[in-house]
Amino acid sequence: MTGIKRLTAGGNKQVFMFFAVLLLVVGIGMTGRLSAAEVSLGPDPELVMSTQDVKSLFDQEFGDDPLMEAVLEFNETFVMVDARSWDRYQQGHIHGALHLPPGDVAANMDQLPHDRKIIFYGNGLLCPLAEEAARVAIEKGHPDVKVYNAGVPGWHNVSHLVTTAPYVKSMLTFSGEQKFMLIDARPVDSYRKAHLPGALSLPNVEWDFKKDILPSDLDTQLVFYCSGQH
Repeated sequence: MTGIKRLTAGGNKQVFMFFAVLLLVVGIGMTGRLSAAEVSLGPDPELVMSTQDVKSLFDQEFGDDPLMEAVLEFNETFVMVDARSWDRYQQGHIHGALHLPPGDVAANMDQLPHDRKIIFYGNGLLCPLAEEAARVAIEKGHPDVKVYNAGVPGWHNVSHLVTTAPYVKSMLTFSGEQKFMLIDARPVDSYRKAHLPGALSLPNVEWDFKKDILPSDLDTQLVFYCSGQH
């Protein structure tokens, strides 16, 4: 599947898209206002980037290209680094982000090229992990380190998130009280041949005609998947 239509909607509904072959899930956040609280984090405001700053980097680097792995590989401008726990990273992270919590940064400086801007993020304005990780990278001599202090909550307002297959599997296996709906975005013929248990067929080309069948409950996670990246 080569093109992913960007979906937007009001409210705080969490939306995910699952690429079955490469075991990735892309979460589609809701377009909304940037937080007025995105001011600074820690003692050095010069480290801080806002949601709009980071979004502008993505727009400059990728334009309207779908944020697939093959596209992300050509980014030679910046590196996003998720400083949260592994479980949080699997649940949902920014496109192409590495996973390096503060305790792992010093031993993995080779993953942070000196010719790119390194942007650490965490779980929002009250999360200290991004700044802690950034401080380690600075102490180890990286020349261009920033902190995206709005983190995952801020990114959810303007773009997609990516989550891993193990997390999706856990949703399906141990759903409990979690509300979610599987949505197969492939052509109907492919859906009829085989699909994930309980999945609803909603091909991308039929989105405008069938989007009303989606649940109105904004707490429901929508898990979209296709045949993988080609």
